Amino acid sequence: MSLARLSLVGLLGLAACGGSNSSSLGATPATLDNSAIGTFGTFVALSARMGAGARFGPFLNLVSPSVLQQTGCLSGNATFTLSATGAGPVTGNANYASFDNCYFLPLNGTATVTGTLAGAAQVDSFTLEFANLAYSPTGSSQVFRASGKMVISWKPSVQGSAGYLMTLDAAVSDENQKPVFRLDGFRIDSDLAAGIENMLVSGRLTTDRGFVDVSSTNRLELSFPSHGFGSGSLDITGASQVATLTYIGEGTFTAQIRPKA
Repeated sequence: MSLARLSLVGLLGLAACGGSNSSSLGATPATLDNSAIGTFGTFVALSARMGAGARFGPFLNLVSPSVLQQTGCLSGNATFTLSATGAGPVTGNANYASFDNCYFLPLNGTATVTGTLAGAAQVDSFTLEFANLAYSPTGSSQVFRASGKMVISWKPSVQGSAGYLMTLDAAVSDENQKPVFRLDGFRIDSDLAAGIENMLVSGRLTTDRGFVDVSSTNRLELSFPSHGFGSGSLDITGASQVATLTYIGEGTFTAQIRPKA
């Protein structure tokens, strides 16, 4: 068993460069060493921030009979032009304009929308399909470009005032269109309360090192605003090993590696 303390913030720039000359993503389970754990741990946390950073609802502002909008926690807007703004099924488009939802990842881009409103300007469940959502981390020249699908459904909260379920199936590339990682069935189960998202995360994450399966062992705290998980733990499972990552402060975790059962 090995123990490594790694910084998500410190590793972000390194991991985003891929760590190798490969331009394609792996198709086999990853071998977990300290370097790989740093990369996967960074991208799991980044994926959670990207999902939470694109979150909207459940209540939106009515701008006009066909337009709903949410103002970002730190900046920008997410605007939805829809076939209707009352209860029932809707179709339309979403536009993110420098939308920073408290996670220092301003978001720009457009998506098509299908879904259901639970009431006037109240989101029940929306599916967004997109080809080029661009996340630009504050204070960095990096850009992460996502293409794929996001489904968000609002639910009664277990721990707070509201909760949502989000599933991401998306490919993420860098500013040069080089593949960085892919998410398959990456699920966020979040309760919002008192300035904190309490999250469970699960799903598959693939890089040029191969893929890992991710699952939370307890809820992770993502404060808003913040740059990453403040506490909680999760498991990443590779080819023959399992690493338990325990978050001990914003952007920092410890990792314990054990053989896969």
